[in-house]
Amino acid sequence: MGLTTQSHSWQWGQARARLQSTLVTQAAPLLVLGVMAAILLGFSWPALLWGLGLAILAAVIPGLLVLLPWRLSSDLAHPTMAGPATTVLSLTAGILVELARLGVVTLQDVQLRDAVWLGLGVQLLNVLLALVLYTGKVVLRPSPLDLEQATEGRSDPYSYGHGVLGFGWSTLAQVGLSLLLALSPWLALVTVPVGAFWEALMGKG
Repeated sequence: MGLTTQSHSWQWGQARARLQSTLVTQAAPLLVLGVMAAILLGFSWPALLWGLGLAILAAVIPGLLVLLPWRLSSDLAHPTMAGPATTVLSLTAGILVELARLGVVTLQDVQLRDAVWLGLGVQLLNVLLALVLYTGKVVLRPSPLDLEQATEGRSDPYSYGHGVLGFGWSTLAQVGLSLLLALSPWLALVTVPVGAFWEALMGKG
């Protein structure tokens, strides 16, 4: 019983730490960049919604690729092959997402202002999902009776400064990829490989 109480206290602290970390490292850079974009460029609901749709597609594509009857799916189940297979999966998903981004920018004739909000929309969904996940964990887990255990559980291996920098760069990458395509669809020759590499890099993180 004592071990169960300690485990719940530690897990509650960890869930709360993740929620705080998400608020500081993910939501803060997105909020700052969003406010700056709104002040300097104005707001674009359509582009933001297209960005959310692109983010949903990016979240679904890896699962769909795993369901395909190809050798990569079976390699993911083997410990020795799982690493390379995951990298190939991330690269493939990244290529498909960037092609979808190219399609959105081209078909919707996205301008530079809208390209900024398209990139912010992609990152917005990632932040919202993280906030919902960790808020749910905090709410559903019983509050700790031992504050010392909760403090130990809240120890977070990631520094806030490093996290803000990482997610700030991630948001800028999404905006930058959209801006390049808005400048010229031919820049897909740059955005597709860069976006695929970025997807694989984030998958490893």
